[in-house]
Amino acid sequence: MPLRLVTPPPAGPISLAEAKAHLRVDGSDEDELIAALILAAADSIGVQTSYGIPLVRQTWEITLPALSSCPLEIKAAQVTSIDSITYLDSDGATQTLSASTYTLVKGGR
Repeated sequence: MPLRLVTPPPAGPISLAEAKAHLRVDGSDEDELIAALILAAADSIGVQTSYGIPLVRQTWEITLPALSSCPLEIKAAQVTSIDSITYLDSDGATQTLSASTYTLVKGGR
């Protein structure tokens, strides 16, 4: 099941201002270091997918070889919505699966 990142996270998991407030830093002397530490921390725990738990909103696309009548189960933590499910019909035309034919079950792994 090839996954493709469509919309990457807009920023790190927290802003510089949030980190400075947590650290109780008032000045700007350490801004560069704090910003680098935010990125390093996010990278070390895998902002994208390393643990399967994204820290910030992002959009992914999955490509499957075929749809069947069997239930389709995609295991991904923290899925908040499914925008659409499209497929190629037997004539090679793109079709959109009706949202009434599938259900997002939240909380599963």
